[in-house]
Amino acid sequence: MHLTPPAGLHSGTINIAVNWELNYWATRLGLTPDQLIVIVAEVGNNLSDVRDAVFGPAPRGFGEAPVERKHRDPLADTGNSRKQ
Repeated sequence: MHLTPPAGLHSGTINIAVNWELNYWATRLGLTPDQLIVIVAEVGNNLSDVRDAVFGPAPRGFGEAPVERKHRDPLADTGNSRKQ
């Protein structure tokens, strides 16, 4: 069973018709496959849109006020975050 996408296959979309991809993204986003299917049906298969639906919108650009997110996003880049 593949739990990671083969090299070079990440396109920025989630194909819920492919079982390994459904399971991979559900696991990465902390969802069940059924929850992910419902979210993709609501917002489409664009990974950024799915992440926004699950975790709330990410802050965009320098100088913008922080946006409070619904949940911690495990895919977010934490290497550049500042401690307060």
